[in-house]
Amino acid sequence: MYGTYNYMGSTIAIASGKGGVGKTTVAVNLALQWAKQGLQVSIIDVDPLSDVASALDIAPEKLKAIPETIDSRLPLSNYVLDIFPRVKLLFPIAASQKGRNRDLKRYMDNGGAKEAEQGCDILILDLPAGTDEEENIAFLAFARALLLVTNPDPLSHTAAGAYLRKAAALERRIPVLLWHNKYRGRESLSFDPRDLVGNYNHNVPEEERLDPSSFSLIHVAYLPPDPALDLLSGDTAIEPLLLRSMESSCGLLLDAFLDEKVGHISSGARTTSVLKGFVYSLDIDTATDSPMVAKELLAYLAAYSGNKMDMPLIAEGTEIDLLAHFFHALFSDPFFLQIKKVLSLIREASEAASERTAPFLRNRDERKRLVFEKEVTALLMRADLAAETIPELRNPAGLLLFQFALFKLLASSSVRNLIESSVPKREDDNGQKERDRRRQISLLIEKSDHYHGKHIELVKQLLPVVSRQVKTMAKTFELEHLIFRNKTGSVHVQAYTQLTASFLHEAVNSGLGVIIGFRHRPAAEAFREGAERLLAYLSEI
Repeated sequence: MYGTYNYMGSTIAIASGKGGVGKTTVAVNLALQWAKQGLQVSIIDVDPLSDVASALDIAPEKLKAIPETIDSRLPLSNYVLDIFPRVKLLFPIAASQKGRNRDLKRYMDNGGAKEAEQGCDILILDLPAGTDEEENIAFLAFARALLLVTNPDPLSHTAAGAYLRKAAALERRIPVLLWHNKYRGRESLSFDPRDLVGNYNHNVPEEERLDPSSFSLIHVAYLPPDPALDLLSGDTAIEPLLLRSMESSCGLLLDAFLDEKVGHISSGARTTSVLKGFVYSLDIDTATDSPMVAKELLAYLAAYSGNKMDMPLIAEGTEIDLLAHFFHALFSDPFFLQIKKVLSLIREASEAASERTAPFLRNRDERKRLVFEKEVTALLMRADLAAETIPELRNPAGLLLFQFALFKLLASSSVRNLIESSVPKREDDNGQKERDRRRQISLLIEKSDHYHGKHIELVKQLLPVVSRQVKTMAKTFELEHLIFRNKTGSVHVQAYTQLTASFLHEAVNSGLGVIIGFRHRPAAEAFREGAERLLAYLSEI
């Protein structure tokens, strides 16, 4: 599909109103994603607070071959570094170097921008955060489009809105594409994460407000939160990866459960979706007053769409009582309460596993780990029982059982060491083995047969162990109904093979912070869709 687009020689500027929203992560991953698809991509790192070369594990000796200053009299080839197959880093000189961006702008003005475009299919400018004219806005003159990256919080939207004002004031109108990181949907009445312009206008004086007609704003991507997007995590991040997968499965359980429950009071799919979003955001420890929660829901519906819902429950007559009854039943449902409890424990464990070197799975947190295992087991048992009346629960519960079996296995150092043995290594300056991140990323872009073969061998070694663990847990806790089976009633070996292969692929590539190392995660799929939309828009501009 990529070959159908006319994106040749396109320059896209990637910016953000403030730092910390994942701008450089997006820039680097777009380059790697497009390179894997066969495009020639070049990156210019204009941001003094980011370091693309360091993030991508570029050896210092390669950087030393590049002149220390940007001289317009030198050919562009002096400033080009081939870092991966079909990926080049241009001007890999510290952007914090005094006068560097001024010299870069002069070089690009003197024909460097055109020459850089001619050497690739896509040229990416990773701009600094903020709205500085000389360091940032001036570089928009070289771009065919602006990709503005933001997070779903008021400060990010206000800063992004300020950037839009600057872009809209330029003599040449530039198309603006919006990229939403860490997007969860609407979680409060006071903030709509989809309405960047409205959120900005709400927080600034009238004379500073944006006129939406002054620019073209296109939403290209909504990426859910995922620790796999941490670009600077050097080691494998197997615990956060697995816990995030378990959280996703619990979310699917909650989704299937609410589809059944909300369906009794909703008259359409749109209302069902909004109702479920409201329930997801509830804090069950404080949401104990059912009539009050019912009133909050009606206010939520009104704020969300101006009371134009396809739901017959508008605030008059007995609707409040009916909703209050619904929430009372929901807050008393043991399965619902168990899902919410386990989700809370998973998020707590994910934060702990991401913040320190001693993983949550090891004996340092033995008491917490035992509590965690007890509650997940209780959820699986309740899911098995609830699936008798809500069959849609069975698949996500079966997936959670598989992931929980992995959770138990990863407490074993031998299993962990076996997985780690598939990670490419090199010697550091002290002769110690360390992860070779650059080589691993290259292998992913090249789709290396040797690397793939090592992965197949790892799957063959661990699949029997994983299968045995799933069967043992199912038998111990009477969860046989949650085992995936084929049409003949036998254990679905192919399903467990695919699940194991997918997990191991992501486990080995975790911590690289590159989307191409992941296949089926929601954030990875959303990223690939966003990258595809970007190419489509670039071909139309």
